[in-house]
Amino acid sequence: MKIQVIRPNIEKYRIRMERGDKEYRKCMWADILIDHDAYSITAQTDCGDFSHRWPATPQTESFQALCLRMLGDEDYLLGKFSARTEFSLEESKLLFIDLNREDEERIQAVQRMKDCDEEEFVRQLEALGAEEAWEYIVREYPTEAVTFVRLLRKVVLPEMKKSGCAAKPNRTVTNGTDIDENRETAPSAFLFEMRNHTV
Repeated sequence: MKIQVIRPNIEKYRIRMERGDKEYRKCMWADILIDHDAYSITAQTDCGDFSHRWPATPQTESFQALCLRMLGDEDYLLGKFSARTEFSLEESKLLFIDLNREDEERIQAVQRMKDCDEEEFVRQLEALGAEEAWEYIVREYPTEAVTFVRLLRKVVLPEMKKSGCAAKPNRTVTNGTDIDENRETAPSAFLFEMRNHTV
């Protein structure tokens, strides 16, 4: 039997909101793991669980360097951690109006639509004589995913920038072993307690 004990290069961001925080009702807590060896982010939060793993590129760019580049881009992160699954009535109405500007009667009817789900919206458009009504459906990212991504951008990214200098790519020694140049700035058990932070 062979047993190997591996101590991964992981940071843990433990975020706890307080009642005065702007996002308290949306996400009261979050435990976010940044795995520098696996090039992954895994999170358990009050607004849902999220996980994504990137292709590892230790020879060219450390995961810390990648995080410093990408965590400020909300659209990119939403595409990695979520999908556009939530029907947006207002955006769907705007799309219909934008593409049918000369049809004032139908525009007014669409503007009066309220409290419609996706199926009802399509049904009402078809009743107005709209062709291929489903093409006017607009979906957005879930609110929970948007909240999580904003935690990454507004809380984790600034703390990561403060925790150490810019990351360097790993180098390989003569025996073929990769050496992570960033281990001293990315401790195995980093605990970040967030208090009174506005997201």
